[in-house]
Amino acid sequence: MRLLADHATLASWMKDHGLGELVASGVRNAEQFATGYITRAAADRREILQRLVKRIDLAPNTITIRFNIGVIIQHLTQSDHQTQSIAACGSHIVTTPFAMARRGIETKLVLSDGSSPNQKVDAALIHLIAKAHCYMKAMTNGKSRNDVAAIYRVHPPQVSQALPLAFLDPTITEAILTGRHPASLNAHRLLRDVELPLSWPAQRQMLFT
Repeated sequence: MRLLADHATLASWMKDHGLGELVASGVRNAEQFATGYITRAAADRREILQRLVKRIDLAPNTITIRFNIGVIIQHLTQSDHQTQSIAACGSHIVTTPFAMARRGIETKLVLSDGSSPNQKVDAALIHLIAKAHCYMKAMTNGKSRNDVAAIYRVHPPQVSQALPLAFLDPTITEAILTGRHPASLNAHRLLRDVELPLSWPAQRQMLFT
């Protein structure tokens, strides 16, 4: 989580919202959070990701992640203090360019921001997970499976097939987004070749070993 290592940006957010006295502790909390995130309980990781990230957008040549600034401030300051300015905070947008590359029969997406030149992410996998979350969001807003299928121009069984991926272990999702997943894990396997267990530890055991 490179954002948590950008202490200057974090400090400016806290100062801008009247929390200058909490900058030092907020920066320490950011460091501790960045190093300890992976050891948190799976349910905690999922909750944190859902709160910190507003949305992820995929474009032909970029991946854009929109972070909720207000939630980040409150999380790092560990304060229940909610001012109108914090509540009205916008998004911190991180956009990563990429280039397409072919490896055998698979198409890979290569990050080109210069920070991790050896990391490669799978565009098909990311697109599949993004679709699953879109389907789930539509259904939790009252749409039926057939409604969702019509909206996204797919067959209803395809909606049912993808939905379990909306409940993927956040650790697995993060690994896929950053290209750190096993080479054997591709969209075809995740969608068709495995029956995904509900338990996150069981998912990691199945997909990462």
